[in-house]
Amino acid sequence: MKHAYLIIAHNNFYILEKLIKLIDDLRNDIYIHIDKKVKNFDFDYYKSIVKFSNLTFVDRIKVNWGGFSQIKSELILFKEASRKEYSYYHLISGVDLPIKSQEYIHSTLNNCQVDFLTHIKKEYIPNEVYQRISKFYLFQDSNISFIKCLDKLSIKIQNILKIDRWKNNNIQLQYGSNWASLTHESVKYIIKNEKFIYKNFKYTLCADEIYKQILLVNNRKFKDKLYLYEYNNYHISYNMRHIDWSRWNPYVFLSQDYEELINNKAFFARKFDSNKDKDIIDRVYKKIMEEKNE
Repeated sequence: MKHAYLIIAHNNFYILEKLIKLIDDLRNDIYIHIDKKVKNFDFDYYKSIVKFSNLTFVDRIKVNWGGFSQIKSELILFKEASRKEYSYYHLISGVDLPIKSQEYIHSTLNNCQVDFLTHIKKEYIPNEVYQRISKFYLFQDSNISFIKCLDKLSIKIQNILKIDRWKNNNIQLQYGSNWASLTHESVKYIIKNEKFIYKNFKYTLCADEIYKQILLVNNRKFKDKLYLYEYNNYHISYNMRHIDWSRWNPYVFLSQDYEELINNKAFFARKFDSNKDKDIIDRVYKKIMEEKNE
Protein backbone atom coordinates (compact mmCIF):
# COMPACT_ATOMS: atom_id res chain seq x y z
CA MET A 1 0.00 0.00 0.00
CA LYS A 2 0.94 3.65 -0.29
CA HIS A 3 2.59 5.85 2.32
CA ALA A 4 1.12 9.03 3.76
CA TYR A 5 3.35 12.00 4.54
CA LEU A 6 1.90 14.19 7.28
CA ILE A 7 3.63 17.57 7.41
CA ILE A 8 3.29 20.28 10.05
CA ALA A 9 4.63 23.59 8.72
CA HIS A 10 4.65 27.19 9.88
CA ASN A 11 7.70 28.86 8.29
CA ASN A 12 10.76 28.37 6.07
CA PHE A 13 8.65 27.45 3.06
CA TYR A 14 11.72 27.25 0.82
CA ILE A 15 12.42 23.94 2.60
CA LEU A 16 8.79 22.86 2.35
CA GLU A 17 8.93 23.21 -1.43
CA LYS A 18 12.05 21.04 -1.62
CA LEU A 19 10.51 18.51 0.76
CA ILE A 20 7.33 18.20 -1.31
CA LYS A 21 9.28 17.64 -4.52
CA LEU A 22 11.42 14.95 -2.91
CA ILE A 23 8.47 12.93 -1.59
CA ASP A 24 6.25 13.50 -4.65
CA ASP A 25 5.82 9.90 -5.79
CA LEU A 26 3.01 7.69 -7.09
CA ARG A 27 3.45 5.58 -3.95
CA ASN A 28 2.80 8.54 -1.61
CA ASP A 29 0.03 10.91 -0.66
CA ILE A 30 0.85 14.17 1.10
CA TYR A 31 -1.14 15.89 3.87
CA ILE A 32 -0.05 19.30 5.10
CA HIS A 33 -1.11 21.41 8.08
CA ILE A 34 -0.20 25.08 7.65
CA ASP A 35 -0.33 27.02 10.92
CA LYS A 36 -3.36 29.32 10.88
CA LYS A 37 -1.12 32.17 12.05
CA VAL A 38 0.56 32.10 8.62
CA LYS A 39 -0.84 34.80 6.33
CA ASN A 40 -0.94 34.81 2.53
CA PHE A 41 0.24 31.24 2.04
CA ASP A 42 0.08 30.35 -1.66
CA PHE A 43 -1.83 27.06 -1.55
CA ASP A 44 -2.32 26.96 -5.32
CA TYR A 45 1.41 27.21 -5.98
CA TYR A 46 2.26 24.27 -3.74
CA LYS A 47 -0.48 22.20 -5.30
CA SER A 48 0.94 23.00 -8.73
CA ILE A 49 4.39 21.56 -7.96
CA VAL A 50 3.00 18.11 -7.15
CA LYS A 51 3.04 15.81 -10.20
CA PHE A 52 2.46 12.30 -8.82
CA SER A 53 1.08 12.37 -5.27
CA ASN A 54 -2.31 13.50 -4.05
CA LEU A 55 -1.82 16.63 -1.95
CA THR A 56 -4.33 17.62 0.73
CA PHE A 57 -4.18 20.73 2.91
CA VAL A 58 -6.03 19.85 6.12
CA ASP A 59 -8.11 22.17 8.30
CA ARG A 60 -5.92 24.77 9.98
CA ILE A 61 -5.56 25.75 13.62
CA LYS A 62 -3.19 28.10 15.41
CA VAL A 63 -0.29 26.08 16.79
CA ASN A 64 1.80 27.29 19.72
CA TRP A 65 4.99 25.66 20.91
CA GLY A 66 4.42 23.38 23.88
CA GLY A 67 0.65 23.72 23.71
CA PHE A 68 -2.06 21.13 23.24
CA SER A 69 -2.54 22.69 19.80
CA GLN A 70 0.51 20.71 18.68
CA ILE A 71 -1.29 17.48 19.53
CA LYS A 72 -4.48 18.73 17.88
CA SER A 73 -2.64 19.43 14.62
CA GLU A 74 -1.24 15.89 14.66
CA LEU A 75 -4.69 14.40 15.31
CA ILE A 76 -6.14 16.44 12.44
CA LEU A 77 -3.53 14.95 10.12
CA PHE A 78 -3.93 11.40 11.46
CA LYS A 79 -7.72 11.49 11.13
CA GLU A 80 -7.73 12.98 7.65
CA ALA A 81 -5.11 10.60 6.26
CA SER A 82 -6.54 7.48 7.89
CA ARG A 83 -9.79 7.89 5.97
CA LYS A 84 -7.77 5.90 3.49
CA GLU A 85 -5.49 3.07 4.55
CA TYR A 86 -1.74 3.50 4.18
CA SER A 87 1.02 1.11 5.15
CA TYR A 88 2.92 3.97 6.79
CA TYR A 89 2.17 7.45 8.10
CA HIS A 90 5.33 9.59 8.27
CA LEU A 91 4.81 12.54 10.63
CA ILE A 92 7.42 15.16 9.81
CA SER A 93 8.04 18.87 10.11
CA GLY A 94 8.12 21.36 7.26
CA VAL A 95 11.81 21.95 8.03
CA ASP A 96 12.78 18.28 7.62
CA LEU A 97 14.21 16.61 4.54
CA PRO A 98 14.46 12.98 3.47
CA ILE A 99 18.08 11.81 3.34
CA LYS A 100 17.12 8.59 1.60
CA SER A 101 15.34 8.14 -1.72
CA GLN A 102 11.70 7.05 -1.89
CA GLU A 103 12.83 3.82 -3.55
CA TYR A 104 15.03 3.08 -0.52
CA ILE A 105 12.33 3.98 2.00
CA HIS A 106 9.62 1.95 0.28
CA SER A 107 11.80 -1.09 -0.36
CA THR A 108 13.02 -1.05 3.26
CA LEU A 109 9.49 -0.83 4.64
CA ASN A 110 7.88 -3.23 2.15
CA ASN A 111 5.82 -5.76 4.13
CA CYS A 112 7.13 -4.22 7.36
CA GLN A 113 4.76 -3.84 10.31
CA VAL A 114 7.08 -2.05 12.72
CA ASP A 115 6.48 1.37 14.31
CA PHE A 116 9.37 3.85 14.32
CA LEU A 117 8.91 5.95 17.46
CA THR A 118 11.44 7.04 20.07
CA HIS A 119 10.73 6.02 23.64
CA ILE A 120 13.10 6.34 26.56
CA LYS A 121 13.82 3.78 29.24
CA LYS A 122 12.16 4.76 32.50
CA GLU A 123 15.45 5.43 34.33
CA TYR A 124 16.49 8.03 31.74
CA ILE A 125 13.30 10.09 31.80
CA PRO A 126 14.00 13.53 33.37
CA ASN A 127 11.86 14.65 36.31
CA GLU A 128 10.78 17.67 34.27
CA VAL A 129 8.87 15.36 31.91
CA TYR A 130 6.66 14.20 34.78
CA GLN A 131 6.09 17.85 35.70
CA ARG A 132 4.75 18.49 32.20
CA ILE A 133 1.79 16.17 32.70
CA SER A 134 1.32 16.19 36.48
CA LYS A 135 0.49 19.90 36.70
CA PHE A 136 -2.19 22.00 35.02
CA TYR A 137 -0.72 24.35 32.40
CA LEU A 138 -3.84 26.41 31.88
CA PHE A 139 -2.28 29.00 29.59
CA GLN A 140 0.17 26.87 27.59
CA ASP A 141 -1.56 27.55 24.29
CA SER A 142 -1.17 31.31 24.48
CA ASN A 143 1.57 33.10 22.56
CA ILE A 144 1.26 36.22 24.70
CA SER A 145 4.23 36.53 27.07
CA PHE A 146 2.24 38.04 29.94
CA ILE A 147 -0.39 35.29 29.77
CA LYS A 148 2.27 32.57 29.66
CA CYS A 149 3.81 34.04 32.81
CA LEU A 150 0.59 33.18 34.60
CA ASP A 151 1.44 29.52 34.06
CA LYS A 152 4.66 29.95 36.05
CA LEU A 153 2.69 31.46 38.92
CA SER A 154 0.08 28.73 38.64
CA ILE A 155 2.74 25.98 38.80
CA LYS A 156 4.27 27.51 41.95
CA ILE A 157 0.84 27.50 43.60
CA GLN A 158 0.20 23.90 42.50
CA ASN A 159 3.57 22.83 43.92
CA ILE A 160 2.65 24.40 47.27
CA LEU A 161 -0.71 22.62 47.20
CA LYS A 162 1.01 19.38 46.07
CA ILE A 163 -1.30 18.97 43.11
CA ASP A 164 -0.47 15.91 41.03
CA ARG A 165 -3.00 15.12 38.31
CA TRP A 166 -1.12 11.95 37.29
CA LYS A 167 -0.54 10.27 40.70
CA ASN A 168 -3.59 7.99 40.50
CA ASN A 169 -2.77 6.94 36.95
CA ASN A 170 -1.37 3.41 36.78
CA ILE A 171 0.21 4.07 33.41
CA GLN A 172 3.92 3.92 32.69
CA LEU A 173 5.34 7.34 31.85
CA GLN A 174 7.06 7.56 28.46
CA TYR A 175 8.42 10.25 26.21
CA GLY A 176 10.54 10.88 23.13
CA SER A 177 10.46 12.73 19.83
CA ASN A 178 6.99 13.48 18.46
CA TRP A 179 8.16 12.75 14.89
CA ALA A 180 7.37 9.17 13.93
CA SER A 181 6.59 6.67 11.18
CA LEU A 182 3.58 4.61 12.21
CA THR A 183 1.52 1.79 10.72
CA HIS A 184 -2.18 2.12 9.96
CA GLU A 185 -3.16 -0.04 12.94
CA SER A 186 -1.22 2.19 15.33
CA VAL A 187 -2.64 5.41 13.89
CA LYS A 188 -6.19 4.08 14.23
CA TYR A 189 -5.44 3.09 17.83
CA ILE A 190 -4.25 6.63 18.60
CA ILE A 191 -7.40 8.12 17.04
CA LYS A 192 -9.58 5.64 18.94
CA ASN A 193 -8.09 7.01 22.18
CA GLU A 194 -8.83 10.67 21.40
CA LYS A 195 -10.95 11.09 24.54
CA PHE A 196 -8.11 9.71 26.66
CA ILE A 197 -5.72 12.15 24.97
CA TYR A 198 -7.95 15.16 25.67
CA LYS A 199 -8.62 14.10 29.27
CA ASN A 200 -4.98 13.52 30.20
CA PHE A 201 -3.05 15.97 28.05
CA LYS A 202 -5.24 18.99 27.29
CA TYR A 203 -3.65 21.21 29.95
CA THR A 204 -0.11 19.87 29.82
CA LEU A 205 3.20 21.12 28.42
CA CYS A 206 4.99 19.63 25.38
CA ALA A 207 2.85 16.50 25.59
CA ASP A 208 3.22 15.96 21.84
CA GLU A 209 6.44 14.21 22.97
CA ILE A 210 4.52 12.06 25.44
CA TYR A 211 1.02 11.02 24.35
CA LYS A 212 1.92 8.65 21.48
CA GLN A 213 4.61 7.00 23.57
CA ILE A 214 2.28 6.45 26.52
CA LEU A 215 -0.45 4.99 24.34
CA LEU A 216 1.76 2.61 22.36
CA VAL A 217 4.27 1.56 25.03
CA ASN A 218 1.53 0.77 27.57
CA ASN A 219 -0.20 -1.60 25.15
CA ARG A 220 1.77 -4.84 24.85
CA LYS A 221 0.59 -5.43 21.31
CA PHE A 222 1.95 -2.08 20.10
CA LYS A 223 5.01 -2.05 22.35
CA ASP A 224 6.21 -5.25 20.70
CA LYS A 225 6.01 -3.50 17.30
CA LEU A 226 8.38 -0.67 18.25
CA TYR A 227 11.69 -0.69 16.42
CA LEU A 228 15.11 -0.21 18.01
CA TYR A 229 18.48 -0.01 16.32
CA GLU A 230 20.52 2.47 18.33
CA TYR A 231 20.26 3.52 21.94
CA ASN A 232 22.74 5.62 23.91
CA ASN A 233 21.07 7.51 26.75
CA TYR A 234 19.56 10.60 25.07
CA HIS A 235 20.87 9.91 21.58
CA ILE A 236 17.93 8.03 20.14
CA SER A 237 17.71 7.16 16.47
CA TYR A 238 14.99 4.57 16.28
CA ASN A 239 12.34 6.82 14.80
CA MET A 240 14.56 6.90 11.68
CA ARG A 241 15.14 10.64 12.08
CA HIS A 242 18.61 12.08 12.40
CA ILE A 243 18.20 14.84 15.02
CA ASP A 244 21.25 16.16 16.84
CA TRP A 245 20.45 17.37 20.36
CA SER A 246 24.08 17.40 21.48
CA ARG A 247 25.00 20.57 19.56
CA TRP A 248 21.77 22.57 19.94
CA ASN A 249 18.08 22.31 20.73
CA PRO A 250 18.02 20.78 18.14
CA TYR A 251 21.04 21.50 15.96
CA VAL A 252 20.49 23.13 12.54
CA PHE A 253 22.48 21.26 9.90
CA LEU A 254 25.05 23.18 7.91
CA SER A 255 27.10 22.61 4.74
CA GLN A 256 29.92 20.90 6.64
CA ASP A 257 27.44 18.24 7.81
CA TYR A 258 26.69 16.95 4.30
CA GLU A 259 28.63 13.65 4.57
CA GLU A 260 27.22 13.03 8.03
CA LEU A 261 23.69 13.37 6.64
CA ILE A 262 24.13 11.33 3.48
CA ASN A 263 25.86 8.47 5.31
CA ASN A 264 23.35 8.30 8.15
CA LYS A 265 21.04 5.29 8.49
CA ALA A 266 17.95 7.41 9.10
CA PHE A 267 15.23 8.14 6.52
CA PHE A 268 14.89 11.83 7.45
CA ALA A 269 16.96 14.61 9.00
CA ARG A 270 15.83 17.47 11.22
CA LYS A 271 16.31 20.31 11.05
CA PHE A 272 17.27 22.80 8.36
CA ASP A 273 16.99 26.57 8.12
CA SER A 274 17.21 28.38 4.78
CA ASN A 275 18.05 31.62 6.58
CA LYS A 276 21.15 30.03 8.12
CA ASP A 277 22.39 27.76 5.34
CA LYS A 278 20.65 27.27 1.99
CA ASP A 279 23.58 25.37 0.53
CA ILE A 280 23.08 22.26 2.65
CA ILE A 281 19.39 22.19 1.69
CA ASP A 282 20.22 22.45 -2.01
CA ARG A 283 22.95 19.79 -1.78
CA VAL A 284 20.74 17.26 -0.02
CA TYR A 285 17.92 18.06 -2.44
CA LYS A 286 20.18 17.55 -5.46
CA LYS A 287 21.56 14.26 -4.11
CA ILE A 288 18.18 12.70 -3.32
CA MET A 289 16.60 14.05 -6.52
CA GLU A 290 19.39 12.45 -8.57
CA GLU A 291 18.71 9.12 -6.87
CA LYS A 292 15.01 9.58 -7.51
CA ASN A 293 15.59 10.11 -11.23
CA GLU A 294 17.99 7.19 -11.70
